[in-house]
Amino acid sequence: MAFSVALVTAAAVVRLVASWDNFWLDEIWSWRFAISAKSYWQIATGIPHDNNQILNTWAIYSFPPDSHWTLYRIPAVLAGIGAVVLAGMSGWKRSACEGITALVLTGTSFVFIQYSSEARGYAYLLLFVFLSVWLMQRIDPTASRRDELLFGISASFGFLAHFLFVAAYGGLIAWSLISVIRRHRRWTSRMSSLIWMHGLPFLTLAGLAICYSGMPMAGGGDHQRVLEIITQVGALIVGGPNHGFVAVLCCCITVLASVIALVQLNKQADGVVYFVVGSTITLALMIIVAATDLVYPRHFLVPMACVLILLSHLLATLWNAGRMGKVVYLVAVGLFLMGNAVHTSSLLKYGRGSYEEAVAFLQAESGDTITLGSDHDFRNGMVLDYYYRRLPNPKPLAYYPRNQWPPEGPEWLILHSFEQPAVPQSIIQPSAEHRYQLVKVFPYYGLSGWNWILYRRATATAS
Repeated sequence: MAFSVALVTAAAVVRLVASWDNFWLDEIWSWRFAISAKSYWQIATGIPHDNNQILNTWAIYSFPPDSHWTLYRIPAVLAGIGAVVLAGMSGWKRSACEGITALVLTGTSFVFIQYSSEARGYAYLLLFVFLSVWLMQRIDPTASRRDELLFGISASFGFLAHFLFVAAYGGLIAWSLISVIRRHRRWTSRMSSLIWMHGLPFLTLAGLAICYSGMPMAGGGDHQRVLEIITQVGALIVGGPNHGFVAVLCCCITVLASVIALVQLNKQADGVVYFVVGSTITLALMIIVAATDLVYPRHFLVPMACVLILLSHLLATLWNAGRMGKVVYLVAVGLFLMGNAVHTSSLLKYGRGSYEEAVAFLQAESGDTITLGSDHDFRNGMVLDYYYRRLPNPKPLAYYPRNQWPPEGPEWLILHSFEQPAVPQSIIQPSAEHRYQLVKVFPYYGLSGWNWILYRRATATAS
C-alpha cells in the first residue's frame, strides 16, 4: 500500500509541475467561452463548439475571469490523478502486481501527463473512462443497483467531459450487453439492468445531440495523415519517438503486445476484451463517418487507455511466469519509464510555449508602440491578446493582419512552428519590400502549443 501511495504521489507531483507553464491556444479559447458565458446551463447547451468541453469550461467558469491560468488547470490535474488511481484499482481486481503495474504505466505516461495538466476536457475523459471500466468490473460478476446507477452517472459525465467518450461508450455497451445476458435469464431482468445502466447516459447523449445539432462545430487545425498519427500514438504509448523508423518499430511492438494480452484475457473470459475491441471499432467508425483528416494524438486517448490496461495485464503475467519473466518485466518497464521520462522532462523544461516571456520581451525591446505582424492572425492573435492584457503598464500595441501591413512593415514579425526543435532561418523576406532578421526563438515541447520565432525588421523600403 505504501508503494502505491508513493506512485500516486509522484504522478500527482509531475502533473502539478507540468501545469505551471503557459496557457496555449485551445485553453485560451475555452477560457474565452467560459468568461463570455452567463451560466453553467448556457455552457452545456448553448456553445456548440468542439473546444467547449463542458466539464472543463464549467471548471474555468467557476474561477474569477482574471485568475492565473494555473488555477484553471487544477481540476484537470485532480481528474488526471483520479484516472491513475482508478487504473490501479482496475488492475488490482486481477492481481496486486497488475494494479501496481497499471499505476506505474498510467502515472508515468507522457501522453497522460500532457493532457492531465492542461485546462481541457481530456483529463476528465480519462477519469470517467477508467471509472466506467472499474464499475463494469464490479457489475460483471455480481451487479447491484447502486453500481449500475453509478455506472450510468459515470458515463453521463463522460459525455460531458468530451465527445470522444462516445468511443469508450461503444465498448462499454458491448460489455454491458454481454454481462447482462450472462447474469439474467429473464428478459424483464435484463431490460431493468440495462435501463439502470444506460437510461441516464442515453438521455444525456440525446440532449447534447439536440443542443449541438448532431456534432459540435470544429475549431479547425492543420490536416494530418491518419496513419502517421496512429504510428505516432503507438510509439508514444511505450515512450518511443514521434517519428521515424524507431517510432514504427515501437508502434508494431505496441500492437503485438496488445493482441497477445487480448488473447490472454479472452481465454480468461474477462469482459474488458469487449470494451477494448468495441471502443476501438467505435472510434474507427467515428473517424470514417466524419471523413476528416483533422486528427491528432489526443483523439486516440481512449485506445491509449485500452492499451495501457492490456500492457499492465501482459506485464503482470510475465512477472508471474518465473525468473525470466521477471527479467523481461523489469526490462520492459525500465524502457517504458526511460522513454516517457525523456518526453516528460522536455515538457517540464519547455512547456507548451513561452508566450508570456515573448510578450514581455516585445514590451521591453519596443519603442513607444509595439508594431507586430505574424504568419497566422487567428492563432497568434488570440495568444498574443491573452498575454498582452496581463502585462503591467502595457505599451500601445498595433497588430497588423497579413494583408494589411503598412508600407514599411511592422517592426516585429512572429512565426509559429511545430518543429521540435525549431530550426529557423536567420533572415526571411516576406515580400520584396520587407526583410526581417531572427532575434529569438521561444520553444515548446509536446503535443500542445508551438514555438514562437521572433524576427525584427532589418530594412524597410517604402512602396
